[in-house]
Amino acid sequence: MLAVTGAVSLAVSAGPAGATYYYCPSGLLSTGTADELANGSNCAYWLLPSFPSPGGATSVPGLDVLPVWERTQGAGVTVAVLDTGVDPRQADFGPNLLSGRNVFDGNADTSDGAGHGTLLASVIGAARGNGGYVGIAPQVKILPVKMMGGAGGAAWSDAAPARAIRYAIAHGARIINCSWGGLNVAPFPGLAAALRAAARANVLVVISAGNDGVDLDDAAHFVQSPNAQAYRLPNTLTVANFSNAGRLASDSNYGAHHVQIASLGDTLWGDYPGSTSGGYVGGTSAAAATVSGVAALLFSVFPHASAAQVRGAIIAGANRDVPGLRGTNEANGLLSASGALAAMTAHRRSLNRSHAAAP
Repeated sequence: MLAVTGAVSLAVSAGPAGATYYYCPSGLLSTGTADELANGSNCAYWLLPSFPSPGGATSVPGLDVLPVWERTQGAGVTVAVLDTGVDPRQADFGPNLLSGRNVFDGNADTSDGAGHGTLLASVIGAARGNGGYVGIAPQVKILPVKMMGGAGGAAWSDAAPARAIRYAIAHGARIINCSWGGLNVAPFPGLAAALRAAARANVLVVISAGNDGVDLDDAAHFVQSPNAQAYRLPNTLTVANFSNAGRLASDSNYGAHHVQIASLGDTLWGDYPGSTSGGYVGGTSAAAATVSGVAALLFSVFPHASAAQVRGAIIAGANRDVPGLRGTNEANGLLSASGALAAMTAHRRSLNRSHAAAP
């Protein structure tokens, strides 16, 4: 997650990760494609129902995405990535990357000088079958909305978040990924109104909880901005970071009334500007991106679903077999793609039965 300062440091890097980061054992993951980087030493392990911990002694629950690919891979859905931009030179995105907007500089240049937005877009929607990484929804459309710029690509304009959200709404996004914000800061100008506009447009807004390691339910803290509960809207979802060590990350914010669900965020590999071997992103930024990817899968199967219904299915379908997450988020659990799809399917069947029984 990007914190609010004049310019920020990013929890991203290119090239091989250090010894503390996760490496996939050989042969762990098979996506049935030529995506060698997704299947290799730095593979997309979060797609699995479970995987060995970095030390190999225990098993860590994953997001169970692969069974959902039997129904959909995200076709027909657009996810807006409001961030540092998305590198247009990455062939791994294939046909998924749309033309977007730079609301920081007021032009069409959405190139990424920091890498943060490119990595998140890759986790959400890198295409399959081209020898690179693979995203959770590999047939989704990615709409890049660059809202940070300047030296290093991460300087702020306080007015940019609201402009970015409104641009995403106007250009067909069903989901808006917001992996940025700040603790104990005043709300961004116009942001509350922009989020209400997203609610009226039936757009789901996914928000990273932040990397301060605090309980957002504690009255000693101002609410994270942006934050789902701060605006009490049915179309917003805030995400904590569950580490690949099998517990809530020590620096992840949490709170049963301010955070809706936890998801894997350490450490996810994907495409990185100027690198052929990719890079990695960690924290609640990455966790939010995985939720955006799963939400895209749900909207693809149920194109007429409301944002509130998809939000509810993600919460209802959480994996609750993780004792350490109880009390840390509204769902009391971890994102499960298969669980969310099952919850959404059950909800839609219930609605259909109700309609059939109506006089």
